[in-house]
Amino acid sequence: MAVRMPPYLIPVAVRQGCIPADWDSLPAKRAAKRKGPVADAMRRPVSRERMEFEIPCRIISEANKHEHWRRTKARKDAQKQAVAIVTAYKDRPALPCIVTLIRHGWQKQDDDNLRRSFKTIRDALAAWIGADDGSDEIEWRYHDCYARPAVWVKIQPRTP
Repeated sequence: MAVRMPPYLIPVAVRQGCIPADWDSLPAKRAAKRKGPVADAMRRPVSRERMEFEIPCRIISEANKHEHWRRTKARKDAQKQAVAIVTAYKDRPALPCIVTLIRHGWQKQDDDNLRRSFKTIRDALAAWIGADDGSDEIEWRYHDCYARPAVWVKIQPRTP
């Protein structure tokens, strides 16, 4: 499946420097395609440095959401594609690591809704890192703050 970025995210991602302005014509876009996420991740170089980046997508609570399944799938696909495009140019972090996901939004969520709303992002990041999202090598932390809607990701190495 080809990675498509929703049209409303392209100007935001270009403006923030997440992707180059001519990303459609670059061979790195083909690298963002996910045929075998773990196999693709193993081919990327490993970085032991701390990294921070922003994923331009909206995270909403799905716990009490009653909507058509196509709308839910479209939102999840857009989140996966945003993660794939932002991480296509980055080296994967070394394991073990700590991944902190910070949701920026207009309303705060409680702890269980926050974890559930990050499920798709968490799966996509774990595939990029090259480990299962339930693995003991990745420690997941979640935070919530008031700001314009986006997701801020901080990854730092963990001493074993």
